[in-house]
Amino acid sequence: MTKDKLFRFPTILAGLVILILGILIWGITKPDDNKLADSIQPGRNTHSHTFHFSPDTSSIWLGTHAGLFKQNGSKWDYFEPLAYMDIMSLEYDPANADVMFIGGHGFIQRSTDGGKSWTNLTSGLPETLDAHIMQMDSNDPNRIFVFMAADRSVIYETRDGGESWRFLMNAPNNTVSLASVKGKPGLLLVGTDRKLTAYDLSSESAQPQDILNEPVYAVAGMPDGDVMAITPSGSKRSTDLKAWSAVPLNLNEEVPVGIRFLDDGLGLVVTQALTVYETRDRGDTWNRRTP
Repeated sequence: MTKDKLFRFPTILAGLVILILGILIWGITKPDDNKLADSIQPGRNTHSHTFHFSPDTSSIWLGTHAGLFKQNGSKWDYFEPLAYMDIMSLEYDPANADVMFIGGHGFIQRSTDGGKSWTNLTSGLPETLDAHIMQMDSNDPNRIFVFMAADRSVIYETRDGGESWRFLMNAPNNTVSLASVKGKPGLLLVGTDRKLTAYDLSSESAQPQDILNEPVYAVAGMPDGDVMAITPSGSKRSTDLKAWSAVPLNLNEEVPVGIRFLDDGLGLVVTQALTVYETRDRGDTWNRRTP
């Protein structure tokens, strides 16, 4: 072996040792692919599905492809009790901040202690459970509607807070949002990527009524009984589901995750960029919320 080769051999060996150690360390410390991050910052694509906020507005929760996050100042912290779960739907009992419902691929669960522990709710639900959208009835917190997209697109409902479920109706495959309306029990609004349709559940003979003929990104019942929808042509509201007026909400071309209102007039919109917009006067004015 020449002097040059003898000189290079220890160098090559050291390089191999460093490479092997690096691989071992990465295998131990690399982030879990199922976990998005310990926290996320506004502007990051989180594949967010849904959001909600507590009745006392102290907490805003974000359901994502990689778990549940809770807003903490300018960031969103990972909520460990729901690690690795694809949280597609989320609901709060407006009269009790400790009661929460979540749904996703293969599960619907309820917490009665503010998210510390969770119970599976499966009685009456199909085996191919895929809870994409959840909507609590604005007139009865024990009644919850769930849009599921598995073997077929359907809506189930519970009238006892999730203890038991029953099939309600077939639903459009392209459903993106559900809403109920305060003071109008039995009315369920279904938004799709083509239109907004009203279903009168109090009458078996009533036919679905198309009330907006354009894609609906999000829809929500407002505390005064009005309905607000976000569409490609802008945000709008209606009192009678016939005439619509513009809502001064500018999302700066960001895609909304959803709309939520409380009975006192507070409303929030969260976008995929994690920007939060707020109204405190039932939608008459909107501002970007500062943490």
